[in-house]
Amino acid sequence: MAFPKLQTKLPMAVLKKKGVNHTKELKKKIDIDDIPLEKKNARLYHIGIVVSVVFVIFSITLFGLKISSKGLNKSVPLKEVEETVEEVETEKEEIIQLDREEITLEILNASGVAGAAGDMKEIFEDFGYSDIEVGNADDAEGNELYIDPEYKDLVDLLLEDVEDELDIEETLELEDEDAIEEGIIARIILSS
Repeated sequence: MAFPKLQTKLPMAVLKKKGVNHTKELKKKIDIDDIPLEKKNARLYHIGIVVSVVFVIFSITLFGLKISSKGLNKSVPLKEVEETVEEVETEKEEIIQLDREEITLEILNASGVAGAAGDMKEIFEDFGYSDIEVGNADDAEGNELYIDPEYKDLVDLLLEDVEDELDIEETLELEDEDAIEEGIIARIILSS
């Protein structure tokens, strides 16, 4: 950007010192480039403008950074942090449970009473279980519930139903690989 040359009229006192006919010369404009002090002042003026513009840009940038950093450094009250931690822990604890129709049951009769497994199948079908196999088993001491270890935390509904219907409070780990491969999630053994 080119700055226009500044021109001014010299005061009469300056013109008298130079020995100039002041009436004629007052009408003339004198170029500032002819006066060394004015050249220096013009440079300082231009430098001052550039420095001022740089300072304004720097100040605006600094102010913008300060405002944006306030949002990042905002402190969160301890109560809010504790509530958030509790929510995350609650979400971790909430394990998705299998519905009754998703649980594959095997009910085995070890009671010696014919049809006991079939009768229990009908009871569990009334609860909403749909995939139930029945069969016979060797003698057992009391009613037993075996659960595939992969599903032990996902069958709370089954545990409630078994406890209510068969008074079984303790579960055992299903170790029969053939049953697990067939997709059996739980095995109930009925005894006398």
